[in-house]
Amino acid sequence: MKTFLAIFASFILYSCSGQNAKNVDIETSDIINFWTAYDSIQNSTQKTKVFTELYLDKASDPFKKMIEASGDISHVENYFESFEKYPKFWESLRKPTMELQKIESKVFACYDRVKKIYPEFNAGNVCVFIGVRNIQASVWKKDNQIFMGAELNLWFEDVDLTEFEPEETFAYQNSIQSTIVHETIHLQQKGESETLLGNSIHEGSADFLAELFLNEPYKSHAYIYGRKNEEKLWQEFSKEMHSTDISNWLYGESGKKGRPADLGYFMGYMITKSYYDKAKDKDKAIREIIEVTDFENFFKTSGYGDKFDG
Repeated sequence: MKTFLAIFASFILYSCSGQNAKNVDIETSDIINFWTAYDSIQNSTQKTKVFTELYLDKASDPFKKMIEASGDISHVENYFESFEKYPKFWESLRKPTMELQKIESKVFACYDRVKKIYPEFNAGNVCVFIGVRNIQASVWKKDNQIFMGAELNLWFEDVDLTEFEPEETFAYQNSIQSTIVHETIHLQQKGESETLLGNSIHEGSADFLAELFLNEPYKSHAYIYGRKNEEKLWQEFSKEMHSTDISNWLYGESGKKGRPADLGYFMGYMITKSYYDKAKDKDKAIREIIEVTDFENFFKTSGYGDKFDG
């Protein structure tokens, strides 16, 4: 699973391994707007009005689109409820989120890494905002846009988590570079899928390639649980993977019966890893992982299910 001086940055002179960076916008102004609004409501009798005017109404153009799409963010009371319940957490976010105004160096370093391995890569614009612990990251392909919630893309060793119950611990504990690469892979992916198998491969392969490109083990509750219960999960997943119902494995309320959410990420990761490990030409395998459209054939070629046979 980061007072302010943040700016809208459009990088004109930076060259990203041949990618002309003047075409890439890194938007961080919503961070300073958030903290201005947060400080302004502390002694205000019109908290809703002040927070809305200073944060949501002043949203950057890309963040406006996210506000419209997210009911959680668009309702100010969700912020206030979280502020009241976790005051130490929110105050501890100030310094690390402030540092995200320097995120451009991390973004371009990640883009360099991806481009060296996948030369045709398309660099996306990035918008960093502060949500209500509901959106870690998202990609909108039609806008070539990556969104990242600053409050969920930090080193949590630097954040006060003492107000949370154990079951409320954050699902992902990866670096922000891992998030950037994961979402950049999503921008490159060619195929769309309605099945659990295809969606799991899309998500799990983005995790796998982020781990591979950064040499940084991917960490989440789903992966910890998955590695301990892999065969059992495979037996369940194999019965559902051709279904269009992804609710037991991906997103939203997929964490059920004491199990962590997003176990489909783990299954997709393991299928992708098996595919990559079997491939003799690793560079070709990476291209095939990114560009896969025939998920059934990809799965069969991976041989992942074979290790559980017999």
